[in-house]
Amino acid sequence: MRFISLAAITLAVAIACAAPAIQSRADDRDSRDRGATAQCVSTPLRGSRVIDDRTVIVDDWHGNAAVLGLTGPCVDRHTWSVRIRLSPQRDEICRAEDVDSIADSNPGSLGVCAVRSVELLSRADAGQRAPDRGVW
Repeated sequence: MRFISLAAITLAVAIACAAPAIQSRADDRDSRDRGATAQCVSTPLRGSRVIDDRTVIVDDWHGNAAVLGLTGPCVDRHTWSVRIRLSPQRDEICRAEDVDSIADSNPGSLGVCAVRSVELLSRADAGQRAPDRGVW
């Protein structure tokens, strides 16, 4: 009887020691998988890139990015900064309804637009967009 309980205790200790290592590997795999799938872009935003007068890419500090399709020509391709106003009580961009308005931050801008569409990008895809504008 004493041998069985000692074996059971040894097995329990071995399982308890192995569990954190197994969980750590699972967490690593999950974080790699999140980079391969598109995620919502959270605030604060890290930056934005104007692709053309109707398309802007935004990204956050986690590496998530989204392509925003605009309702009209309201940003200048040569600007490096846009003003993005989120809808009330929103803290991330997942859908077009999450953005209240977007405008060029330069004086004499083309106007204010709404967002027509949001295309969430994986981190790998985000790095390949806007190649003519340099590295993010």
